[in-house]
Amino acid sequence: MVTNMYHIIVNPASKSGLGYKKWLELETELKKRNITYVVHFTKHTWDAKKYTQQLNSTKQDPLMRILVLGGDGTMNEVLNGVTDFDNTILTYLPSGSSNDLARNLHLSNDSFLALERLVQTSKSMYMDFGSVQFKGESRRFFVSCGIGFDASICEETGRSKLKSLFNHIGMGKLVYAAIGLKQLMFYKKVNCEIQIDQGPPMKFNNILFAASMIHRYEGGGAMFCPNADFHDGLIDVCLVQSSNLFKTLRLFPLAFTGKHIGSKEVHQFRGKEIIIKTSSNMWVHTDGEVLGKTHKLAIRCHQDKLYYQ
Repeated sequence: MVTNMYHIIVNPASKSGLGYKKWLELETELKKRNITYVVHFTKHTWDAKKYTQQLNSTKQDPLMRILVLGGDGTMNEVLNGVTDFDNTILTYLPSGSSNDLARNLHLSNDSFLALERLVQTSKSMYMDFGSVQFKGESRRFFVSCGIGFDASICEETGRSKLKSLFNHIGMGKLVYAAIGLKQLMFYKKVNCEIQIDQGPPMKFNNILFAASMIHRYEGGGAMFCPNADFHDGLIDVCLVQSSNLFKTLRLFPLAFTGKHIGSKEVHQFRGKEIIIKTSSNMWVHTDGEVLGKTHKLAIRCHQDKLYYQ
């Protein structure tokens, strides 16, 4: 029997409490429309994944409608919790620090518009997502999987006390920039080997990072792969080398407009399956969430697998 139940997964702590404020706005809209819903508040890491798994296992509706209120990390957890892709539809109300997924999908943080998308299943679509094999385990991602410098920034930012402070005054991106600049001055570069769709391995020296992307933006709006398309079934890779500090400092501002493409330090690849090996262990992230360190990643794209609106 169809119950038309809507499930809302809320990260109230996203962007230093903005998530809870957005929930109060959303709750007002839900009550105005007399929409039947159940809200699930996250308190700990992986709560969003756990709730999604539980919802999929109940099979209350032919189509499980889930609205996620949080940041990229919350959406990443939900993606990793989906066990029934054929009967799950996701909607997103962004309230995070970076909101790169929302930027890629041209979504606002308007509660009214999020509800419009949730109830109008005729406007739904399918989209790609990626997965990475990390130390014998598989982890999915919406936006990107990075190894090296970008993941190292995520790791330090995640434990920085400044993040909450700057988020509170609406300047969270400055923390990423400050930590990135500090790390760049002392960052130890490594060598790298990349293989596209079982082709011949390509070798590179002195790499900063390799970002494997489903969407165009990561890191709060950096357009590392301006041609990435979340419907084409392909992973776009941006690999960046560094010969000296000043050249690298020049590159990063250009990435916010996609004008870094064409620089000899920047290499772009595209394929269904990507294997990356580095000469030493490096930090790895998926959608900004740090997994740990490794020297080998196997990444693939899952085309039009996720039902989304």
